[in-house]
Amino acid sequence: MKHPVLDINFTIPGAVLVEASAGTGKTWTIERLYIKSLLEATNPSAPNLPLTVENILVVTFTNAAADELKNRISQQIQDTIKLLIYLHNTPTNLNISKDIFNNYLIERRQTNSYKKDVTILTRALQNFDAAAIYTIHGFCNKIIHDYPFFCATNPMFKLTTSKAKLIEGLVVNFIRSKIINNDKLKADIDIVMNNLDKLFIADDYRHSLAERISVRLPKDIFQVSSEGIILKYELNVASDLEGLRNKELSEDEKINVKAGFFAALIDYLVIWYNKLNQNSNLLSYDELIQTVSVALAKSHEIRDKLYYNFPVTFIDEFQDTDNAQWQIFSRMYQLDGANGVVRGNLVVVGDPKQAIYRFRGADIDTYLEAREQIGKQLTLNCNFRSRPNILNFINQIFDLNNQGYTIENSFFGPGIGYTKSIAEGADFSVLPSIDELDLVMQEKGIIAKSYDKEVQLVVIKGAKKDIRNNKLLMSMTFEILSLLAVKPELIG
Repeated sequence: MKHPVLDINFTIPGAVLVEASAGTGKTWTIERLYIKSLLEATNPSAPNLPLTVENILVVTFTNAAADELKNRISQQIQDTIKLLIYLHNTPTNLNISKDIFNNYLIERRQTNSYKKDVTILTRALQNFDAAAIYTIHGFCNKIIHDYPFFCATNPMFKLTTSKAKLIEGLVVNFIRSKIINNDKLKADIDIVMNNLDKLFIADDYRHSLAERISVRLPKDIFQVSSEGIILKYELNVASDLEGLRNKELSEDEKINVKAGFFAALIDYLVIWYNKLNQNSNLLSYDELIQTVSVALAKSHEIRDKLYYNFPVTFIDEFQDTDNAQWQIFSRMYQLDGANGVVRGNLVVVGDPKQAIYRFRGADIDTYLEAREQIGKQLTLNCNFRSRPNILNFINQIFDLNNQGYTIENSFFGPGIGYTKSIAEGADFSVLPSIDELDLVMQEKGIIAKSYDKEVQLVVIKGAKKDIRNNKLLMSMTFEILSLLAVKPELIG
């Protein structure tokens, strides 16, 4: 299988998924594919013109990752310009290294594109402050400000990390209007409030009743849709506040009474959240993405505008995406099959085994659905970080056949396999001895056992899982810190 740097051709429209395990050169690959897209891709509105850095979109998950990509891509553009100049002044039969990207540039030299390539990259470097490298939230923020009409959003909106206070305020209003001032409950209001206090008891007495109720609501209870902000979940329980009047509640009755109370509260929130939300002019980070996703679902015009603005997109850490995020790019590049043939170039890079942000809404099922839509899949399987013995050990442990699993019932999750990694180019310097590690720990007053084998099976004992996990983390932390104390150069 060809390396993605050689396989992906930006003169031909298409989408590619690159699966990359840790240490396999993911960022290295993105840097060089970015430069390749500058050299190969053209403006769909003017096919004779190359793309600029404003037209090549790079989306990642965190601000730190976006900053790192900016720095590394900028540096790689500089290095490539120097290399092109060097190649131009070198005999034509030169094969300078086994580096696949260098060889790609050597092959381009045969087309006499030197002046054009240097000009394109020099302009890219000069304008790199305008490069379209964003987090997904930064990208959606830009889209809403650029196209507020299509997004049906006031361009003066304010971003908020959470709307918990907005919800909490509505809960206060609900308790006041539907509980305290409810004529049907007034006669038993002491019992009602006492029941609520018991149903939503908390360890910290400083939290108000409204706070205790609010935190038990789903954080993503509402979502943006073409009809506005709607309830995300379907309720199968009828509103009922009457049960709160019962002086004594059995455990089963508590469950039913709490369910009826939540149903009544959510009915109230559905009515008032939209109104209050419009007046507050606030958008949460989830709503930011959902607003753009809905805009593309409703309008072909904004899809076209975004495509012509960004004919090429790279998505990093794709395993941490969710459905709303994926639909934005699926519709931009017409991968959903509903709007004609695939257009432009979309390259997504990820590793489903590293999907860790489900608590933020990341959805591995979306990754699998996108993989099917994209069709073409490439793999980075050469590991440049780990030692051969460690990789061989890991390959044996996670091999599905060795563990008696198939891709359908994989322990990573249905549809997620394991590709063996090959050790290549790692630093095989001698590790500190066990005596050196023990000495460092003794000097720091740490009581822990060290190991000097590349692969070492360790049994961690403890009565409970939390205790064992804590012991394991402490042991790993002490050993890593000791390694770095003895040999600081290992930090790379």
